[in-house]
Amino acid sequence: FLVLHRYANQIAVGLVVRYPGRGSFASPQLRVQLRIDRADPPDQWALQGRTPAAKILAFELRSCPGPVADQFGVDVGTRLAYLERIRYADGRPMSWDRRWMPAGAVDAVCVEDFRRVSLLVALPDHGYPISRGLFEIEARIGDAEEARMLEIDTGAPVLERRLTFVDPEDRLVVTGSSLYAASRVTYRVNVTV
Repeated sequence: FLVLHRYANQIAVGLVVRYPGRGSFASPQLRVQLRIDRADPPDQWALQGRTPAAKILAFELRSCPGPVADQFGVDVGTRLAYLERIRYADGRPMSWDRRWMPAGAVDAVCVEDFRRVSLLVALPDHGYPISRGLFEIEARIGDAEEARMLEIDTGAPVLERRLTFVDPEDRLVVTGSSLYAASRVTYRVNVTV
């Protein structure tokens, strides 16, 4: 009975969509607003007894592409701070992170900070306050480059987490994405009603 009750509730709130003759499926466009504290996935991995680590692939000024330029309100090709890293748990790649930040972040933040702590900690500690942000998580099939970076099979499912964070004046501080091997992570949401 409890399972049927929860299933009916998931249909009622749009978490599950029923297609007569085909079955029931997770809603394809589920959007959930979460309150995220400054805890970072590696912090959570450590609490689970795993050993987190990070390899910085790039932290430099780079010419930004069109979509990033639009978000920052700058011209295409404007040089912004770019961070690319692989984060590990117990030696296995867990996420491939790519982030864009204001150009001054290259001089303000030590690359070592990005090995140890979340951007949500490092940036405010170095003069870039963050007041709120948005995550969008999408499941899809990984391509050959993503498979190589995450050490998974080409065509394996991945979760892409796109993010934007702004300061108290609503100026963009960081935007980018993290790509996760879907078989290695679980997103858990605690909802208080």
